[in-house]
Amino acid sequence: MDTAQRGAALTAIASGYKSQNILSPDHDVVGVAGEQAVATMFGLAMPDPIPTGRGDGGRDLPDIAGYPPDVKTARKPGHLPVVVGKLDRRTLYILCGYSDETKLATVLCWQWGSVVEDYGWIGKLCPRSPESHNLPRAKCRPIAELLEQHNKSLPRT
Repeated sequence: MDTAQRGAALTAIASGYKSQNILSPDHDVVGVAGEQAVATMFGLAMPDPIPTGRGDGGRDLPDIAGYPPDVKTARKPGHLPVVVGKLDRRTLYILCGYSDETKLATVLCWQWGSVVEDYGWIGKLCPRSPESHNLPRAKCRPIAELLEQHNKSLPRT
């Protein structure tokens, strides 16, 4: 299933969910592009979209270096946003940038949920967005650091 198909499937499955924050007509395609970029970088399998009635519960992909990742993808990725009330201090929040030109996402950086909560400012990034903890991108950690930790955590063959 390609990114557009997976995004369309998620849109159909999640239509009407209270947890949805629709900021653009193609929000699921943008989000899936980020998840796909992270899955490719870390050698992870993309989970099938499953209709649960609760969204993905913040679990976008299998664990990275033993911790759950939550991928946030934006066209203007200046901040790492996590919706107030949905932040988990033990989650790895990964920021990706999306290009409308290429229809691809680039993995940019990451940070622990505890740091996002402790140091991010609370507010809205745009009028339609929900109240979020917003950590400036400059306060995030390099993605190479997380990739190295993940590779060290893999079983030796």
